[in-house]
Amino acid sequence: MIHIAITAGGTEETIDGVRKITNMSSGSLSWHCLEAVLAYMHTHNKREFTIHYIKAPKAITKELNTEDALRVNFIDVTNTQSVYDAVKSLMSEVNVDVFIHAMAVSDFSYAYSVSKSDLADELYESLNVNNFITKKEIEEILSNPKYRHRPEDKISSSQEIIMGFETTPKVISLIKDINPKTFLVGFKLVKHN
Repeated sequence: MIHIAITAGGTEETIDGVRKITNMSSGSLSWHCLEAVLAYMHTHNKREFTIHYIKAPKAITKELNTEDALRVNFIDVTNTQSVYDAVKSLMSEVNVDVFIHAMAVSDFSYAYSVSKSDLADELYESLNVNNFITKKEIEEILSNPKYRHRPEDKISSSQEIIMGFETTPKVISLIKDINPKTFLVGFKLVKHN
């Protein structure tokens, strides 16, 4: 049995109960890869294969014929952590022979938001108490402000805010770590001036 994994679409990182940060990826490249793999398998009379299609909510999908639909295992994901978890789970269950990682995975996930005024007050208070504040202490406040908004609440629009973001785990590194023998195809968006 040949196992092929394809990731599709763009991840969504939740900010609060009504807001998300995402990207413009439609997942169309991934769908074209899926169609190309299916065409190759049919042309070469390969019958023993499964395609594991890991897809974000807005990734393009199209109708598959009955035979192809039986060979595609759709796995729904939302944010980068869910992609990481899905890949880890899949690769622990089956030996993935080919992995086409075409998903636009966010490099950052939302960590917190805080009103600009509250953060300024916290830094000011810390400086007044100690007369001196180290870079490490500033980084600690910026990483974990005490007046941060609660994640389950909608952030009010009545104040200017500052948001903090954390780096996300790297899916490509995970694939390589779990099975270095998996044939890996990855894509990276680059900008040229």
